[in-house]
Amino acid sequence: MYQNIEPYLEHVKGNTYCIVTGYSRLPVYKLDDKNIIMIDSGLPREWEGIERCLEKEKLFVKAVISSHYHPDHIGNHLRLRRKFGAKLYLSPFAAAAKADPMNMLGSMAGITTYRQVKNHFGEVFAPDVFIDWNAPSIEVEGAVFQILQLPGHCAEHMGFITADNVGYVADTVLSKNIIEHLRSTFTTCVELDLQSKEKLTQLQCDKYIVAHNAVCDSIRELALQNRDHMLGRLELLEDIAGDYMNLDTLVAQFLEITDNQLDSVRKVAGTRRNVIPLVDYLMDTGRFTARVKDGYIEYKKA
Repeated sequence: MYQNIEPYLEHVKGNTYCIVTGYSRLPVYKLDDKNIIMIDSGLPREWEGIERCLEKEKLFVKAVISSHYHPDHIGNHLRLRRKFGAKLYLSPFAAAAKADPMNMLGSMAGITTYRQVKNHFGEVFAPDVFIDWNAPSIEVEGAVFQILQLPGHCAEHMGFITADNVGYVADTVLSKNIIEHLRSTFTTCVELDLQSKEKLTQLQCDKYIVAHNAVCDSIRELALQNRDHMLGRLELLEDIAGDYMNLDTLVAQFLEITDNQLDSVRKVAGTRRNVIPLVDYLMDTGRFTARVKDGYIEYKKA
């Protein structure tokens, strides 16, 4: 799913490019032959390759726009500020999350620990400019980017459309190759996530950049595939919970069906975290009922 490659610059359309890292595609908008605006900055471990790519292409980063606060999207913001003096653009929620390790811990919804945040999520920093989540667009160094409100994956999750009519959809959808091999997707609110995926089916752009990890001419089919994957996981949980069972039993049976290798604490913990929003949605929509037995919450298909 994810390739170990030397990052390189890929042309998309007009002045819109992306840096391909093997894990992500990071959009780049050229202001001229030298100066660029980046959207997102990748994982901290990708920095050396990204830096080599920028130096090879003789590019100077004037600003970095942020789709959301997850570490694979803002992991190198501070390095870009230090190297180029790049202005950092974040939404208010993303800025608050990145202001302190405790804030980031709270925003990550149980997927990590405090020491992991401190040791692996990079240094804290403040933005130079706040992105107005409710604004239709933002001007950066004279270039205008339309803002796409795409909540669900996380709070204030957004995409952007460049002046070339290229849409960056961040993590609203994953590439076909990834979704076909995925146990469960990372989401915070299933209801809003499904709405955002549906919104993409109506979007009219000439090209689309998917953060993980594709460029495509049309987003509709991919959005529907991602939607159907999430709906399929909801149905699978309903099938599993034919009788009352607690969350850990539900996750264990879910993993047995979708993976068959229950050999990693990280795998089980990550899947458990991803299953919780699905269970919450099934409860919200009346498709699950719950009871307490022996101190455990147990769930069953309604």
